[in-house]
Amino acid sequence: MTGEKGVTMKIMVFLCFILILCTTTVFAQDPNSVIGINEKLGSYVPLELTFQDENNKTVTLKEVVNNKPAILTLVYYRCPSICNPLMGGLAETLEEIRLNPSDYSVITISFDPSDKPEDSKNKKKNFLSSFKKPFPESTWRFLTGTQENINKITDSAGFKYKQEGKEFLHPAGVTVLSPDGKITRYLYGIYFLPFDLEMALTEAAKGTVGSPVTRALSFCFTYNPGGKKYILDITRISGVITLILVLIILSYIFLFKKKMRGTEDAGK
Repeated sequence: MTGEKGVTMKIMVFLCFILILCTTTVFAQDPNSVIGINEKLGSYVPLELTFQDENNKTVTLKEVVNNKPAILTLVYYRCPSICNPLMGGLAETLEEIRLNPSDYSVITISFDPSDKPEDSKNKKKNFLSSFKKPFPESTWRFLTGTQENINKITDSAGFKYKQEGKEFLHPAGVTVLSPDGKITRYLYGIYFLPFDLEMALTEAAKGTVGSPVTRALSFCFTYNPGGKKYILDITRISGVITLILVLIILSYIFLFKKKMRGTEDAGK
């Protein structure tokens, strides 16, 4: 019986994987899109770029990455919508992962050139104060910079945004970097599972670029906080299988009708 369950699980994960690959292909970010993330896995962000930190000190990204895997967040400090929830969600997840804060770096860069070091300082104070346990100030850095350097970092990360009036339209997510600045993973949304972030940082430390397999598995499995482990998401996979079956049935009906029509025409 156990063997049958194992085979069934493998089949379900395989079907899920196939659908994720298809979905990724169909809904991949258009490189010509104005807003979104054009994934550039395996490419590098320029670590020689300089920015102003929260103490108004000029620093290079190489200094801030500090030869560690890094989480890069691109936001703007006056954002009225998703930027604060994004940083808040990241802060919550950082408290839950098992990695020591000294093992990685977190870098938040404002893509609004009107943001200044004082804004960085206030944001850093707000978010570090939200941690329930001590979190080193040196681990999470908040930066501002010139339009030229902002363009270089957003372009290298594939981060596309658009200004509308005084606000910006932009995607939500984080970019994970290896110690030498290689883009190894993108995590989307404003909340992140501890396992996903921990795995992304572990891979980044080795310079390993995330693969479609990882994306498929993260879709097929759900984190169980109580058991502190991942379990197969039967509901989600059942939906995937149902969708696949519907597509197969519709394709069969279409081909069957086409064949019958051809037979009738031949009979005439």
